[in-house]
Amino acid sequence: MNAITRTIYLYAKAPNYGTQIDYWTSGSANLDLQSFGRVVAQAEVTFDVPAGLNPVQMAIEELEAERAKVADDFRRTMAGINDRLSKLQAITNEVTA
Repeated sequence: MNAITRTIYLYAKAPNYGTQIDYWTSGSANLDLQSFGRVVAQAEVTFDVPAGLNPVQMAIEELEAERAKVADDFRRTMAGINDRLSKLQAITNEVTA
């Protein structure tokens, strides 16, 4: 296993004017105060990364999934446009008696 050490920042914000506090972490200490709140703590965290982990392959798989989704969205959009075009063309080609 490989080890990766990062500084993690804990943010806190009261989105409902004090009725609750939301917490989350980020690798950045410079997030927008209005959107994310304040940094209230930080810690050095070491992660054990499996030796067989291949981040390049993971990125390729994510991009292939995104490409498939975009292609599917494109096909659906084109089918909808073609359907609307067909209906409009049918209207302009109507014959009145």
